[in-house]
Amino acid sequence: MMSRHNTPHGRKHKSNSRIHHRKNLNEPHLDLVSQKSFHRSHQSRHRNITVCDGCHRPYIDSFYYQCEECQDYELCYFCAHQNVTTGFHTIDHRMLLLSNKTMPIIDIHELEFGKELGHGAFGIAYKAYWPSRKLTVACKVITVPVDIFTHTREKSFFKEVAAYSQLVDPNILKIYGYSQRLLENGTREYVLVMEFMDKGSLNSLLYKTKEKLSLRKKLSLACDVASGMKKIHDYRMIHRDIRPDNILVKENYTAKIGDMGIARAMDSNQPLTVIGCIPYMPLEFYTGTYDQKLDIFTFGLTLNELFTEISHNNKNRRISITKQSPVFRHLIAECINDDPKRRPIANNIVIRLQRFRNALNKLIKRTKEYPALSEERKNQILIDLYKKTHW
Repeated sequence: MMSRHNTPHGRKHKSNSRIHHRKNLNEPHLDLVSQKSFHRSHQSRHRNITVCDGCHRPYIDSFYYQCEECQDYELCYFCAHQNVTTGFHTIDHRMLLLSNKTMPIIDIHELEFGKELGHGAFGIAYKAYWPSRKLTVACKVITVPVDIFTHTREKSFFKEVAAYSQLVDPNILKIYGYSQRLLENGTREYVLVMEFMDKGSLNSLLYKTKEKLSLRKKLSLACDVASGMKKIHDYRMIHRDIRPDNILVKENYTAKIGDMGIARAMDSNQPLTVIGCIPYMPLEFYTGTYDQKLDIFTFGLTLNELFTEISHNNKNRRISITKQSPVFRHLIAECINDDPKRRPIANNIVIRLQRFRNALNKLIKRTKEYPALSEERKNQILIDLYKKTHW
């Protein structure tokens, strides 16, 4: 006889009922397995015990649902399928089924490659179309010849895969999977299939397009980047290269942090290395002894550049601001303090930026004529509010 268990909401659930292994609750019912076989086949993966945000009961975190909209909101299988809503979580939020399994391997032949989007030290990015998913994606291609740099290139790629597999957040670039193959000439090719960001990098948006961003839109971008950085730091990781080139922007002006190839775990036993974009690096970077406060420093420079559209100076490893931002001068100054201990933490930055945005939104609601105002006047309202509050 099958055993029965009470769910958090009092409904009876058969222990051998079939369950669905899906990315989100709206996907087709694929990969059907019984609950017993599901746990039996994956019991060796069960390592840590976590508490469900729905029923507040412990569950094994090898498989769980995580909300893409809420910060660190996780549900056990039962609560997710009961559509449990607590706190700020609502039923229309997208839920992802996560596990300790590696990132999906994608058949490269399923993708139709298009134009080149850009290139960096370890690869070239292309725009591509994924017909079976009816999805436009970006593909980062790394070709690894067999030479003295083979290990370095491969290590960079798989570090990026590992970093993205741990981080799911609305402000961190989404990764769908990767592929790898051996080419005829003996070289190896690795492809990381990523979310396509219509507006490109923040650097391109600031300097290579004719579009003029309002201060309010820039504030929204700043909040997004700070939120993504906080998520990285919450996972005890350091990005090590937060700058306009590595911030991607969607059509709706949502900003996401990308290029996790040089991110590293804080508790790694490996020594810290001198990796990153030199013009944005603080003094401690050159010693190889640094922590998450390095990201705070590069974020501060990025924040100033976002609001001024002018880069800073870097001469003899000393950084100086070329033009003062009209807003958040105090926050920027704190972020780029030479003493890492005096820089704020990511959570503090998120709170301060969000408080200012909330205050601005309230002011806008009280200003009935706001929609009809010129962009210059709207910008001035934001600047005046900053002068009064100094957030």
